[in-house]
Amino acid sequence: DTLALRRQHAKRGYVEGLTENKKKSTQRGFDDGYKVGANIGLDVGKTIGILSCLKDSENEEASMKVDKIWKEMKDELFISKVLNHKYFSEDIELLDGKHKLVEKWAAAAENLLEEF
Repeated sequence: DTLALRRQHAKRGYVEGLTENKKKSTQRGFDDGYKVGANIGLDVGKTIGILSCLKDSENEEASMKVDKIWKEMKDELFISKVLNHKYFSEDIELLDGKHKLVEKWAAAAENLLEEF
């Protein structure tokens, strides 16, 4: 009986240890990822906002230029593409501190904004 009781307690302790560490690890991953994700979300929102304003502007030339890139931009800035693992390290940090896809479209939006 003592051996069975020890096994039961050891198993329970093992399972509780795994469960507790999983909670801590998951929370830490969420906390770290949230900071990075929130900043990326702001950058994407700003980029889409700039292009949306130009697209809907009364400036026909600006509107036409944005129309040409609008679908491609929306496709590339889709959340599953933006959050693709190829842009992040194992520690959920942006490679080189930058998100190349978001930067590409942010630069395009800023260039069009300056042009018009």
